[in-house]
Amino acid sequence: MSKKKRIAIGCIFLSCLLLIYSQKYPLYLDLTTNKHLKPALFLSKKVNALPMPILVTFFVSDALSKELQLDPLTHWLNSISPKVNVSVLNHSSSPETADHYDISSDGIIVIEYNGKRNDIDLIEQIIINESHAIENVQNAITRAVLQLIQLDPIEIMLVHSSQMSLLDSSDPMGLKAFYDHFNSPFVSIKEMHINDVATNASPSDLAILYKPTEHIRPQLPDLTQWATQQNALVIFAHPNFPDISNSIINDPSIVLNNSIVEDTIAHLMQSKNQLIIQYQTTFNQELIGVFPYSGFIDFNENNGWRARALSSPDSFFTHQNDIINGPFSLAIESKNQRLTVLNHYLMLSNLWITQGDNALILEDIIYSHLDEFPIQSARNTRNDFIILSPINALKLGMMLILLPLVAILLIGFMARYLLHQKASPKHAHLPK
Repeated sequence: MSKKKRIAIGCIFLSCLLLIYSQKYPLYLDLTTNKHLKPALFLSKKVNALPMPILVTFFVSDALSKELQLDPLTHWLNSISPKVNVSVLNHSSSPETADHYDISSDGIIVIEYNGKRNDIDLIEQIIINESHAIENVQNAITRAVLQLIQLDPIEIMLVHSSQMSLLDSSDPMGLKAFYDHFNSPFVSIKEMHINDVATNASPSDLAILYKPTEHIRPQLPDLTQWATQQNALVIFAHPNFPDISNSIINDPSIVLNNSIVEDTIAHLMQSKNQLIIQYQTTFNQELIGVFPYSGFIDFNENNGWRARALSSPDSFFTHQNDIINGPFSLAIESKNQRLTVLNHYLMLSNLWITQGDNALILEDIIYSHLDEFPIQSARNTRNDFIILSPINALKLGMMLILLPLVAILLIGFMARYLLHQKASPKHAHLPK
């Protein structure tokens, strides 16, 4: 056998091995600047240390899978760890499996570990993410996996001054809808009266101080000390009593004001102080919220704070018969993500949590304090990665091997043709 034939056969053999290896251990050529599709090292370490595998099942139709371009997502999951087992099923063509998982709709991701289950609705992700960015689904999956493998549920402690339970109350100003939305096998929500903060030594994963008013002034020293001991804190301030919240925050670079913001255009029909605001989540998703009866917040960005929610340019408030024009900061967050302050409290109630995207905004505010993983930002383009699947390997082979060979053959043919034409003798036609 000639040397050229041996080299050709060797190249074909290595190409076949690479193709087989790419399906057993999915690879991709990630051409993004920040390597968005590369599995996070911390996540790989956590999953590799687990005693049993994580099962991920996609229940998606072929049309939805093609629309969302799920191949990069399944390859990313497989590349996290050999302990992640991924399967993709069409719920219509696999009715028994879908029935076993109680799946009746398209676009559900079921993640299982150690007898526990966490679902992600891809249709909901499409609604939230207009660009269908794969990174936002990656973030949702990462959060779901970390919730599944955590040893104990995350604890959220709601602190308030009501004599009755707010989490059990179905009244319009109760917080049962908030409790039902967030409480799960992975998140435990409890409540505590303000009078008990002095005796509660252990901080929760997240504390929520709800509606502090004038009559809690005697507890201010204990409450201020308690606030400094929390791992993370969200304050839903009462805009009529800003000095109470200012005392608890105890930061001169932040001043909550009692002037109620109104809007000439971006408001509900009932009142100009029921503000419609645009909100950008930690995942860079655009949401529309309704912030009723809100005061504004003055703060210094140079001291480690940033705005999370702004009123529109058409907003205003009245001060001593003068009209002060917006936009105004309605919610701010410390850059170390330890404290979030909102100068209103009603959006947490049963009446207002269902307005607009308020539930999703609350979800983003709360999880921005609880998530302990690097957020994947959406790419500017969706075509900057190449997965070594059979079809892509064939395309690459055609582009990198076959097309250059064809070009060389054509160039050689044309060169030989021109040389032959040049070498042919010219026959003169003499008249008879």
